[in-house]
Amino acid sequence: MARRSTFMDKLSASMREANECWVWVGHKKPDGYGRLSINGRMKYAHRVAYEILVGPVPHGMELDHLCRNTSCVNPAHLEPVTHRENILRGVGMGGVNARKTHCKHGHEFTEDNTIILKSSGWRICAICEKVRAKRRNESPRAREQKRLYAQRPDIRERIRLYNQRPDVKARFAELARGYRAAKKQAKIGEIK
Repeated sequence: MARRSTFMDKLSASMREANECWVWVGHKKPDGYGRLSINGRMKYAHRVAYEILVGPVPHGMELDHLCRNTSCVNPAHLEPVTHRENILRGVGMGGVNARKTHCKHGHEFTEDNTIILKSSGWRICAICEKVRAKRRNESPRAREQKRLYAQRPDIRERIRLYNQRPDVKARFAELARGYRAAKKQAKIGEIK
């Protein structure tokens, strides 16, 4: 009974009520969790409050703050859950991403449209992955044409002609070879 009265004294001295939360105003860690010393050992204030006022926390469980206030020591706001459940309920990246129902492009995460990565356990949208794979697997010729098109405006006309007239294909290939050779020569000149 001495432990209960000692803690209750510390609790009443280091706490203030705010919107039904019992906010710990004693020593806190940078993340807001209250800490206190009992028999020379540092303990979490919310865990000690729960153990004294409700009972022991079941083995393998941790306390989740239902009020999302890490400084709260009100046992009515604490629930024993697994570590996984605590993370998924939280406001960290794991919990936020687990609650998402659609990818960033608006495709719904359904059983058919979800790929779970074996390496990390992350889920990705199958539709978006198909688009990414298609981009990755484009032919080198198509990538080269796009690069040239973006680099030099005069190439746009050549590409248009190339796609319209088969007899221009040979001429275009010759021009492209000449352009690449000139660029290679320029790089060699820069190195010297």
